[in-house]
Amino acid sequence: MRAALVAEYRKLVSTRIWWVLLVVMVGYLGLVAAAVAASTTLLATEGTTPLRGEDAALSTYSVVNGIGYVFPLVIGSLAMTTEFRHKTITQSLLTEPDRTRFLVAKLLSVLPVGLLAGVVVVAATVAGGAPLLAIEGDGAMLGDGDVVLTLLLGVLVIALWAVIGVAFGSWVSNQVAAIVVILAFTQFVEPIARLVLSPGRRAGQGGVLPPRRRGGLADRGELLHRPRLRRPAAAVGRRPRAARVRRRVRGRRPADDAAARHRLSRLSPGSSPIRACAAARSARSGRRPCAAPASRGTGSAARSAPGWGR
Repeated sequence: MRAALVAEYRKLVSTRIWWVLLVVMVGYLGLVAAAVAASTTLLATEGTTPLRGEDAALSTYSVVNGIGYVFPLVIGSLAMTTEFRHKTITQSLLTEPDRTRFLVAKLLSVLPVGLLAGVVVVAATVAGGAPLLAIEGDGAMLGDGDVVLTLLLGVLVIALWAVIGVAFGSWVSNQVAAIVVILAFTQFVEPIARLVLSPGRRAGQGGVLPPRRRGGLADRGELLHRPRLRRPAAAVGRRPRAARVRRRVRGRRPADDAAARHRLSRLSPGSSPIRACAAARSARSGRRPCAAPASRGTGSAARSAPGWGR
């Protein structure tokens, strides 16, 4: 297992794509953090209450969880899809025939890179947003417990998204298709879905998507106090028709059996057994007794049968 881990780690770090994406990620999130800090401290419009103190700091530093998960997801997927693109998956499986061990080694090999990317990106976010918060706001709040927890969980979120990227790359082995799906979902589908499932339109349903503003792991209140999905009020207490019928048939009461026996006792001794059974069934179901079915015999023989027409 150790040899497989070392081999997969060397495959990843021997390429240039991971640190190129890391540099782009650092610059992008640093600028976004600075823009968020400026919007909360300098660009407050009339009629709106600007964020202050801890809220402003959390809104600035949580951009790592909100928009930074795209880059580790791409890094993890590239670590797996590169094997299929360059046909090195054959040599990898010949070296390590156990596919479970190969996949576990591939998943664990991206954890160091994911943790390193998380630390560097969180530092870039703090460097981009903390100066504006300290100068124009109520302070950078780097000593606050919730802010520190948000930063630490941001590192963990980046590492976990790298692992998820490897799992996604093992499912979508085509490298171009995997990158297109990731970018399409994170940049188009997910923002539109969060807009449609916003709290004002679909309460409680927007939390199932990757976070955008304050981050799922970073916002402990969202995890602990997220409203549960419930059925509409009109549907509460209603059962499907088949369930209601089964409950009505199986859940007979003693009074129903007594009514059936009373109705059977009112029949004359010469009544047809078919009519008696129909009366019993109608008594149990609460319906009026139906007419007895016609006999399969000839017309005169059927009409002369006992109990006909009663």
